[in-house]
Amino acid sequence: MPARNFRFARIVNICVALSLAGIPAISAADSASAARYYEDGLARYKKDDVPGAIIQLKNALQQDNKLLAAHVLLGKALLRSGNPPAAEAAFNEALKLGVSRSEVYPSLGRVWLQLGQPKQIIERLNPDDLPVASRVEVLSIRGIAYAEQGNYPAAARSFETARGLDANSLIPLVSEIPVLLTQAQIDRAKALSEKAITIDPNSADAWNMHASTAHAAMDIKTALERYSKALQLDPQHVDARIARASILLDLKRDAEAAKDLEELKKLVPDEARVAYLRAVIAGRQGRTAEVQASLKKIVEVVDGLPASWLATREQFLMLGGVGHHGLGEFVKARAYLESVINLNSRNLGARKLLASIYLDSKDYASVERTLDPILRSLPNDPQTLYLMGQMRLAQKRYVQASELLDRALKAGGDSAEVRAAIGFTQLGLGEGAAGVKSLELAFARKPGDPKVGLALATQYLSSNQGAKAIPVIDAVAKAEPENLATRNAQGAVHAAAGDLAGARKIYESILAKDPNFAPTVLNFAKLERAEGRTEEARKRLSALLNRTRDDDNAMYEMGQLEQAIGRRAEALRWFEQAFLQRKTNVRAGISLVDAQLASGKTAEAVKTAKELVDANRGNIDALSALSQAQLSAGDRPGLLQSLKELTSLAEYDALLQLRIGRMHLLAGNADGAAWNAQKSLAAAPNNLGAMSLMADAELTRKAWPKAESLAHELQTRYPKSAEGFRIAGDLATARGNAAAAADAYRAALDREPSTIAVQRVVHALLLGKDPGKAQDTINAWLAKHPTDLGARAALAEVHMRTANWKGAREQFEKVLAVRRDDVGILNNLATVLQKLRDPSAMSVAERAWKLAPQDPNVIDTYGWSQAQAGQYDAALRLLRDARLRNPENLETRYHLAWTLGKLGRKAEAREELAPVLKAGSAFEAQEEARALNRELGG
Repeated sequence: MPARNFRFARIVNICVALSLAGIPAISAADSASAARYYEDGLARYKKDDVPGAIIQLKNALQQDNKLLAAHVLLGKALLRSGNPPAAEAAFNEALKLGVSRSEVYPSLGRVWLQLGQPKQIIERLNPDDLPVASRVEVLSIRGIAYAEQGNYPAAARSFETARGLDANSLIPLVSEIPVLLTQAQIDRAKALSEKAITIDPNSADAWNMHASTAHAAMDIKTALERYSKALQLDPQHVDARIARASILLDLKRDAEAAKDLEELKKLVPDEARVAYLRAVIAGRQGRTAEVQASLKKIVEVVDGLPASWLATREQFLMLGGVGHHGLGEFVKARAYLESVINLNSRNLGARKLLASIYLDSKDYASVERTLDPILRSLPNDPQTLYLMGQMRLAQKRYVQASELLDRALKAGGDSAEVRAAIGFTQLGLGEGAAGVKSLELAFARKPGDPKVGLALATQYLSSNQGAKAIPVIDAVAKAEPENLATRNAQGAVHAAAGDLAGARKIYESILAKDPNFAPTVLNFAKLERAEGRTEEARKRLSALLNRTRDDDNAMYEMGQLEQAIGRRAEALRWFEQAFLQRKTNVRAGISLVDAQLASGKTAEAVKTAKELVDANRGNIDALSALSQAQLSAGDRPGLLQSLKELTSLAEYDALLQLRIGRMHLLAGNADGAAWNAQKSLAAAPNNLGAMSLMADAELTRKAWPKAESLAHELQTRYPKSAEGFRIAGDLATARGNAAAAADAYRAALDREPSTIAVQRVVHALLLGKDPGKAQDTINAWLAKHPTDLGARAALAEVHMRTANWKGAREQFEKVLAVRRDDVGILNNLATVLQKLRDPSAMSVAERAWKLAPQDPNVIDTYGWSQAQAGQYDAALRLLRDARLRNPENLETRYHLAWTLGKLGRKAEAREELAPVLKAGSAFEAQEEARALNRELGG
């Protein structure tokens, strides 16, 4: 068995979250049946029996809906069949299940091109870190997307970058030609098409583009010849056949065009362009019924699409509008066209068609769109300005709020309310001192004002000025002595300021007046929990729930109590009840999401978070919870969208911008993280967290000089912090300077000792091929911290690097005695047991796989265990899955090739082995790979 290329960093705990929660159990029989359907579908696909392949792949997924290979191949087959919406769904499902981006991004890009969604491509198809071939294709697709947005300079740069990566690739050439033709750059397009033909004279795509250049130059005869050549090479080339049919229709050679359209109907029965051409030819021949049928076909396809999916698809909305208009169904046409305008106000065709419908219905107000904003009618009304300012303030649109409130002030609205609103706006803009001063002025103008007083007290508490907060809240309570809600707030402020005895007296006086006043009962229970009086707190909450069984806040506090004493299952149950009772209870929803994630119930956490956001639109905390759940679930597209919304809502909240930026980095979006760092620095210049975030973003973008400068600045500005030295270590690691990395990490460890700091030092020493010092470092740490399981796991991995399998086993088993469900430890232990030829290796690998069935390394380990045990069919399914999730993993490719060879599928095996052999010394077990290649007849 080949030596494994071990990664030092253990598999992160997030793998545990990707558990079997919500996944129905699949029996061995179902898995075997699914695998048979898949293999048959694969064979049909390779023989160009696309409809048959789709049927068999769907059969496979009926048996096992988590069969990753089936989702990927189904997407490709659906794309070939001309059904891009269904293909998109298949590819998105594959991404959710963990397929490698390189396996589906090119196909998904083609789907979005067909659907007219260039924005999706630009925002979601990131070419960074993809293998060269995939990067070339994605860059080419992005070039087309930029062009569709009218950004031709960006398109040209994208194509140029793609050509620079592979000068012999056809893809950038055939992708750029249509863009050049739309810009009337026919000579340039012609040159590229000739180059494409030179590179591969047997490429149907090259001939199709060669024909397109002639078509654009109005050389119709040559264009027809070249389209025919493309179809000789590939009779199923849809674009070439549609183009030829269009020319034939223009030449009034309808009989010949009809043959192409009949063939297209077989190839792409749901293609809207084909339906339109069929309508044209039917109209010429006076077959009105067929014209109507074609239009009905278009609207049938569009109307049948899910509303949520259709809502962002401009091209399909437009087709629905045109189709319904042609059928005289103006109400439906109007709805589609209004949606188009909402998506793209510059769609002139939709505007003209929609205006005609409005005109026919005498809806002149909608035609003219002449309604004026309220403030245009009342530009100097202080109350209107104030209310508008309050609305913008609630939306956290602080700049607009500031403008409106300043106008209100100048118009004579110099009241405590306006001053307070200005103070809130200044706080939102990051002007903390100015904001507090405005609140102080407002409170002085209206002493005892509960809204201003509570806000001012809160600001004092947030800046650790509890002594200032207490007299403010006491003044508010004195102004309203009979208001129990105000008195309750007074108690909460006293408690937050550290005056627990004072808070207790206030709560007791409130309950003396009203023993059933729920807000104070809840706060009193919280106080008792803080004092360690858990039984008293439980009795108080239980009594409240006995009186009001539907009190979601009491349920939430009971969950907090149970969680504080370590009863996680009970806490989860209470949080579920609270959120089920009231979906607008943000605290309960967030606590439920956190508890579900901690329990490994990732799918449930995402579902809960989405429900929370739906019930609390615009709520930052709810959206933050969704972001965390999406991060844990590996839903990168959904996470990036949530983070984009969060960034807009956060505005000048420096700490929140940092949280968002860190999640951007975890999602691999360095540009987004840098933007959040800039926003945080704008609110709090030179703050440590933002500078560190910016440095990490520059590291991710491989902007070494910028990262180095920031590391030096952090070391100078914050010499006692580990961050500057940690970043210097990361930079040295990225540059391959292991010795410098170890020195920097040691400096960070000296300043802020921690397990992860030790692991960084050890990692650097291992990179420098000094396992002896790495082991000494870990042993020294463990001598002082013998219960540090993270360090013990690191020691086990050091043993693995030195082939000390018995030592590694001993350390891993010590860790597992405490952390029984640690996926990374189980996976590595399974590998160690394989090395020791211990028969328990498979059962340990299976345990890891059941906990993390979507992790490619775990799947590979389990699949290889199956293969080594001679269970080749089961191994094949697992190893195909692992390969799709991480196609760059050479070890998985070797394992899959070996298994295919054992099944007698030598051609496929050689195909999987090719990149392993090409890697040379980069694959440690190169001799075993060459031996396998000889066995396969290579």
